[in-house]
Amino acid sequence: MKKVGIVLVALFAAAFLFASPPGKGTYSTRPGGKVSSLEVSYNLSSLMGEAVINGIWKWDGTADSLPSDTVVWLKVTNSMGSAFIKIDSTVPKKGAWSYNTSGSPAWNKVLYQGYNGNQGQRPVDADTAKAFWKQGFQVTGATLSVSVN
Repeated sequence: MKKVGIVLVALFAAAFLFASPPGKGTYSTRPGGKVSSLEVSYNLSSLMGEAVINGIWKWDGTADSLPSDTVVWLKVTNSMGSAFIKIDSTVPKKGAWSYNTSGSPAWNKVLYQGYNGNQGQRPVDADTAKAFWKQGFQVTGATLSVSVN
């Protein structure tokens, strides 16, 4: 019986170390223009030492539709500063939720210092991204963006 207890404690400790979520929740904003509201539901976690990103969103406004290359950029902030995480899901119809599956990009493609349209600009290096992620953060903004040609 003692052996089973030790194994369970070890499994619990491993799950805690390898699957601690830095952020899960929703963020709502009013972008303006033809998009009057944007709601993002995100789940940002880690598994076995790798970042796991998932997010879906819905919008409303006077536009009939959004371009197919529209993405959401989440602004995340902690004591190290601010960065952006790309939520690259399907583009939903007005009032409907998008669809997305969890992804695990390389650490040097998790956080960006900025963006231009749907492309991240000035990626944060892997070591800094890991430290930022480990510290935890808050989602402090969300922006819709499309490619800029």
